[in-house]
Amino acid sequence: MNEFQPRAQWHSFHSYVLVTTGAIIGLGNVLHFPLLVAKYGGLFLLFYVLCELMISLPLLFGELLIGRRGKQNPVGSISILAMEADANRYWGKLGWLCVFVVTITLCYYIVSAAFPAGYFIDSLKELSIHGNQTVPVTLDTNLQTNFFKLELCFLLFLFLAMLVVYRGINRGLEQISSITVPLYFIIFLGLAIYININGNFMSSLHELIAIHPSQTVLTVFVAALAFAFFKFGVGMGTMIVYGSYLPYSVSLARSTLVVVCIDALVSLLCYFIVNPLMLTMPVDTFVHEVTNRNIIHIFTNIPHGILIAAVFFFGAILAAWTPIIAMMETAVITLIERFQLSRGKAVFYIFCLIFLIGSLQVYAIQNWSSVIFWHGISINLFLKDFTTNVLAPLSALLIVIFVGYIVKRQVSMNELQFSPFFYSIWRFLVRYIAPISIIIVIITETILNTWIF
Repeated sequence: MNEFQPRAQWHSFHSYVLVTTGAIIGLGNVLHFPLLVAKYGGLFLLFYVLCELMISLPLLFGELLIGRRGKQNPVGSISILAMEADANRYWGKLGWLCVFVVTITLCYYIVSAAFPAGYFIDSLKELSIHGNQTVPVTLDTNLQTNFFKLELCFLLFLFLAMLVVYRGINRGLEQISSITVPLYFIIFLGLAIYININGNFMSSLHELIAIHPSQTVLTVFVAALAFAFFKFGVGMGTMIVYGSYLPYSVSLARSTLVVVCIDALVSLLCYFIVNPLMLTMPVDTFVHEVTNRNIIHIFTNIPHGILIAAVFFFGAILAAWTPIIAMMETAVITLIERFQLSRGKAVFYIFCLIFLIGSLQVYAIQNWSSVIFWHGISINLFLKDFTTNVLAPLSALLIVIFVGYIVKRQVSMNELQFSPFFYSIWRFLVRYIAPISIIIVIITETILNTWIF
């Protein structure tokens, strides 16, 4: 890559909002948020909002300012800011940790996204057989036992993401986000309206604000804290890369707050889709059993259930696609800028790596689900759990330490362009509240082994 070649940038405020919204909204909004609210109640929603404002948002601003200041990949940006602060050159290794985390996360995230893709295909098959019937029709899938079907869905996602990233940030990421983000928002809005007209809106609203006495305050807080932390994918360097494409004509604070508000709105829409459907299930404990791998069954008791399922999973596919693109772009741009590769070669190398690791995980799901690897963790989940519960929090902890204590105060002030009052609040949160919270997440998820998802 020519070092004198101007670096690409997002075209406008509108473009940045769409691509960043696409990178943040994903399966967590569509599947995890509704199930966690149903499980923990209104207290979870309250704690989640507080944790998002006090932890996730400051972390997000921290990664964005690193990227906009460094104008490079995570390795280059962190190294540049470390040199500006006369800090140890080994801080650059943190960038490599971010890239490693995002690459491994990309592998299992695409496999997770393959399930909604498989459900969408199954729904279309059922629709072609039974038509748009108003009577409930039992939906079923063999994704968990069919290696080739799950592998095909995995490869489809990987190939589509590769095509977008290959086209670059303007012809690829911006163009696809301008289509997918408004489209899945419209889909989820329409589904929420239809389902609540045909379902029980008041019961779902009550569930949203209800307090569950069976859950302790500490348990609900830890669940909300963990979800708020992992929801934004902090510690993976994706927002460092997106920040590096951000022109100074775009207000970082205003645009990011718009993204967070859209994220919250989509989460609520998905809740009012999934929760009313769960209330139709005959088994009271089914809410605790719904997962990414069996959620298709909640559509069996609603009029036109097959059609609704197909539309819902199509929206889930779109919502999962854009975070995959963001993670792949992070890995690709790092190879381009650190090893002077062409975009085509970098995309090919990442594609091959993700194909090998992801295919191994698909095989593990089919064949090693009962094989215990370590401390009760099955071998097919070890890579995901180790990355999610150990490496990602460790990377995020190092980032907040770097932003809060290593990056010069004047540098962060210039990049964030906050008022002195709000900058002081951000600096306090990122120096004290965020590190303590991340340590709590690490202790909870590793030492106590109480993963909530």
